[in-house]
Amino acid sequence: MEEDQGFAAAHPFIEDLKRKDFATTAPLDERRVTGAAFLDELVDAWIASTPFMKFVTRAVGLTF
Repeated sequence: MEEDQGFAAAHPFIEDLKRKDFATTAPLDERRVTGAAFLDELVDAWIASTPFMKFVTRAVGLTF
């Protein structure tokens, strides 16, 4: 079985594993961005994205 960057070419998510860019989004509007709690919400969103970032960095052979 052929491999692509260490993953089986027939892996069901091979096209996703080949991706070079990933992004996460959060709904924002002017009221939220200018609100007093925005910084706390932003930090919470970054913390919530930590498992995703760990997965992506490990999937491409990097340390987190």
